Amino acid sequence: LLAKAQKDMDSPPQLSTEFIKSFPIDPEDGHYTYCSLCGFSGDVICCEKCPVVMHPKCAGLDTVPEDDWFCQQCSIKINIKSQDKI
Repeated sequence: LLAKAQKDMDSPPQLSTEFIKSFPIDPEDGHYTYCSLCGFSGDVICCEKCPVVMHPKCAGLDTVPEDDWFCQQCSIKINIKSQDKI
């Protein structure tokens, strides 16, 4: 039981898709105003393909990427499309 509790504490919070879709969207850039992983605002990076934003730490990054950043779902879609072209 203690091991499960520790594992749960080490895991990032998981917000439901329905809850995330209720986040307000910034009318200037079309992205959510809260991190799609933890639900807090702050310095976030924006996915180049959808309204998802995340804190770099929540996205598993040590630094902000200089190039375009894509959320996990968009990255998967991009990889599938790339494989279809092979």
